Amino acid sequence: LEVFRFRLMYRCLPTPRNIHVLNLHLPHRLFPGSRCPACTQGPGDEHHIICVCNRVHVERDLAMGRFTDRLARLMRDKLKIKTGRIQFGADSQRRLERALFPKSRGGFQYGAVPVQVREVLQAMARGLGKRAQLVDGMASGVRKLVLEMYHEVWTGYTVMASGREITMEHELKRRCDMTIAELKRDSQRLRREYGERMKQEKKTA
Repeated sequence: LEVFRFRLMYRCLPTPRNIHVLNLHLPHRLFPGSRCPACTQGPGDEHHIICVCNRVHVERDLAMGRFTDRLARLMRDKLKIKTGRIQFGADSQRRLERALFPKSRGGFQYGAVPVQVREVLQAMARGLGKRAQLVDGMASGVRKLVLEMYHEVWTGYTVMASGREITMEHELKRRCDMTIAELKRDSQRLRREYGERMKQEKKTA
């Protein structure tokens, strides 16, 4: 999970966009236009895949359901609720989903916990007769649950991509007739040839 957290935070997951940008030295572009190969409706980046892509909406819904169950258990433990079950109402569910899976890229926190989540938990704590400040002691636990949820969505996307043959491995074979092993072996040569092509283009420009 720590590797995933690091890659998500620094936006370096092996998304179609990142694969495209990091392999410009190849003779043929991988994932041209950096579009999502699953739905072709948006950029193939972390935000689109985790929050928007309609090809992983089932995985997203399931991950959200597991997240709220785990969050309820965490609240029960941290707030020392002895009896009964903590349940999120429909309004709280909607607020959490909008905060954690925002439609706009600017609203996505890349693994950090949005402030709206804290507000929902504080309101629930008050409703349970507990001090809202107690929610602050749950911060690291909530952050871990958010990352687990995003990781589950990402895993669902990678499984789906493999099944539909739209992974980097398939794209590399389809466009360049190369394997991952051949790309690693010939990477230096390909980068050198790409640099020489760029020099020639500058001279002729």
